[in-house]
Amino acid sequence: MLYTVEQVSKELNISKQAIYKQLKKEEFKQFIVIEKGIKHIREEGLNCLMGVDSKDLLIKEQRAEIERLREENKRLMSLLEQQNTIILNSQELQKQALTNTEILLLKKREELKRRNEEFNKHSKLYNWVRLKFSY
Repeated sequence: MLYTVEQVSKELNISKQAIYKQLKKEEFKQFIVIEKGIKHIREEGLNCLMGVDSKDLLIKEQRAEIERLREENKRLMSLLEQQNTIILNSQELQKQALTNTEILLLKKREELKRRNEEFNKHSKLYNWVRLKFSY
């Protein structure tokens, strides 16, 4: 972002003359941009005038970003743990349902076996009676 000398003087609460004096120094020349005959100061120049080193500012921003990423990482890890718990519970419920189904199938098998035996018993009796009375 570019600032005019007037904007910088208001921002820093110092006179325009003091700013122009600083801008004449060699170390500030890299921060000056002239557009349509008006001197503008880049944000890095403003930071330099305020005594803030752009490297320090960058480091501060990067540390804030790292902290934000750590918090995001913690949140995501928490969500993963919740998801794992849900999956484990789901697997346990599926295992339980499978066990219940197996038990029901075994009971049904026994029931069918019993009915088949009953049917065969009645069928033999019926055949015996039929044979007895057919002669």
